[in-house]
Amino acid sequence: MTQEKMELGKKMDVALHYVAYNLRKTGHNTKPVLFHSFKVAYMLYQYNYNEDIVIAGALHDLIEDTSVTKEDIKNDFEESIANIVSTVSFDSNIKDEPEQARVMFQNCIAYGIDTTNETIRLSYEHTKMEWLSYEDAKARLK
Repeated sequence: MTQEKMELGKKMDVALHYVAYNLRKTGHNTKPVLFHSFKVAYMLYQYNYNEDIVIAGALHDLIEDTSVTKEDIKNDFEESIANIVSTVSFDSNIKDEPEQARVMFQNCIAYGIDTTNETIRLSYEHTKMEWLSYEDAKARLK
């Protein structure tokens, strides 16, 4: 394993512990967010995105699902990571899901994240399918 991969592994460990801590502390999302966060980060890593995007992938639901702010992420990680997380976070003032996605993709393009890459689109679609599967399993347990 290269030194670069070891360093990324350490940073991912910190990022995922940060997600888990904040979900326990302030999270209000019933989805399996920690597992999802890891899967998104791993998918971005597999597609050779840079380190900041991979770490942001792990943190991407925090602004939406906890009381963590962009400023918190900037202070605890880096400004570039905070900017990416903020860019890919849905605007809670927009209630229509397709409109949320449209605005998020526009923000990505404005920030310079290549949304033509299938990884971004697949991640969004996979998340929707993952949520539906989780809801179905939860209903069956009742």
